[in-house]
Amino acid sequence: MKVTDTQIQRLFDFTRQHFVEYYDLQNELVDHLANAIEDQWEERPQLSFEEALQIEFKKFGVFGFQEIIEQRQTALGKKYNALVFSQLKEFFKLPKIIIFITAVFSLYTIAHYINFFIELIVGMIGLLIITLLIKTVQARKRLNQKFEKTGKKWMLEAIIYSYGNATSFALLLFQLPINILKLDSDNSNGKWQLIALSSGVVLIYFIAYIVFVVIPNKSEDYLNANYPEYKFN
Repeated sequence: MKVTDTQIQRLFDFTRQHFVEYYDLQNELVDHLANAIEDQWEERPQLSFEEALQIEFKKFGVFGFQEIIEQRQTALGKKYNALVFSQLKEFFKLPKIIIFITAVFSLYTIAHYINFFIELIVGMIGLLIITLLIKTVQARKRLNQKFEKTGKKWMLEAIIYSYGNATSFALLLFQLPINILKLDSDNSNGKWQLIALSSGVVLIYFIAYIVFVVIPNKSEDYLNANYPEYKFN
């Protein structure tokens, strides 16, 4: 016996009822459940569809699909981080490396001519956090509007437009050890620390540019590569 189209739709409904909100993961689970149910029917043809479904679902354990969801989130999170890293490497090749060196040198030079360098760095980081939060809210609104239109959510798309876990990134920026700026730039250690700090701040801005601009602008390419059916979405 084969699973019917009506039963396939029931499987989609079943996954949603058990808190699987992303269509790509729903699709995989539905395919797995349908094949497993058909295998059961070969051995026990007297089973009803619902009985076979419940037997298969129990194999996922007490927490149901939650472990599968977490595994997929972890895997796609790693894929997203790899995308960020691959784009970041491009900034350390000619000619973009010149931009990085110039930005670091400029920030380092500014530190010697102003008395409010600490406040400047705090302000730059604060601006980045505010931008991150605003763009996260805007992206969430766009995704909700898209979901209302298509009825589908895609996990990688959600990760891209949450900017790689915006909350964690904001906390990382907020916890940046600003106190290392309280140094004597006239001694050699102070100068190297200042160079390191300037490089770190510029690097954070480069990563933010990749996260906010580069990857979202290429999101359609990434999504089509991961989900062949996304182009029909």
